[in-house]
Amino acid sequence: MEVKKLTEKTLEFLRRFGHLDSDKPPRFRANDVEGRILSAWGNRPPYNKDPMHYQEPVSGDALYERHYHHVQKGLSKIAFYEFHKLPLKEIPDSEECVLIDIGSGMGRQKTRPVAKAKPNLRVYMIDRLERKKIEEPYNFKPGVSPEFAGEEFKVRVPISDNIEETVNTLLEANGYKNLIYIHRDLKYLEGEGTNLPELSQVTVGRRVFFTGYQNPDGLGNITIEEAIFHEAEKIYFNNTGLEKIRPDANRFKLMKNYLQEDLNEEEIKRVIELMYDPRALVDARGPKKYDYKIPAQKQFAIVLKQLFALAQLDFLQKNGFETELFLVEWEREGRHYSGDNYNEEDHNIIASRLA
Repeated sequence: MEVKKLTEKTLEFLRRFGHLDSDKPPRFRANDVEGRILSAWGNRPPYNKDPMHYQEPVSGDALYERHYHHVQKGLSKIAFYEFHKLPLKEIPDSEECVLIDIGSGMGRQKTRPVAKAKPNLRVYMIDRLERKKIEEPYNFKPGVSPEFAGEEFKVRVPISDNIEETVNTLLEANGYKNLIYIHRDLKYLEGEGTNLPELSQVTVGRRVFFTGYQNPDGLGNITIEEAIFHEAEKIYFNNTGLEKIRPDANRFKLMKNYLQEDLNEEEIKRVIELMYDPRALVDARGPKKYDYKIPAQKQFAIVLKQLFALAQLDFLQKNGFETELFLVEWEREGRHYSGDNYNEEDHNIIASRLA
């Protein structure tokens, strides 16, 4: 993936419509272009239908969409549910392989299906779950579509305040013999060590795979940091909740460092202001900064959030990985799934270690 080239196009779009050099609100429409006669024949049929002689008028909405598609030209799409299934298809069922899922939640839709289908694979779920997350009725109810929703827990266990012990007891009681939950508050270490030292002995000499589905609030930066430390062979991850990262948080540091080559300090600050939404820290279910029901606002937000992903791609490439960036497709079998909003993932990333 040509990260620098895509960055240039992304910044060109944001400079044009995001006013990076001022505090004006972003524009979600280009200027209209009037029709224009290009030759002496341009106002006569049939030449007035020929672009060599007459330029048709173009609405600002259409032009805005053209600018967006110019930025994203060459990027493939992958359906959200297909991306989740890639480890199931690609990771061998072998004791020589280890899968580590950062920000796993209860693992119902993504991690547990892999562990159940591949009993020889060593699987680790990493999160900092709260007790109420374990107690949710959803964990114990069958989904409308098991193939999509994953399998519920059929056996209940006593729930205590020892989250790690409770989750591991629950996993074992439901037949997950190769799956271990580690309760951990992960810190951004900036290349200094690991949050998961106990996994160093497990991963050495083995093929290591990392997943980080819907990593919130910049957790994706920690996922790739841990994957690099543990010498992962492949990483599958995406970002959510970027609007919740406080402007002074170190989880913006990777993007800030990456953009220094192309933007000045005030422009970088402006990018973060456009991305950040303090209301989201107060009411996660409230109105979103960019309304995805309005195509132009959605397109602007996707391009904006792309900068965060591009910084990650650049970092991965500098650490010996080949990278792929995909746009998320929310369609499934003709249906449009909810979750397509500013808080959710817009890009999927796959990184493979170069031989």
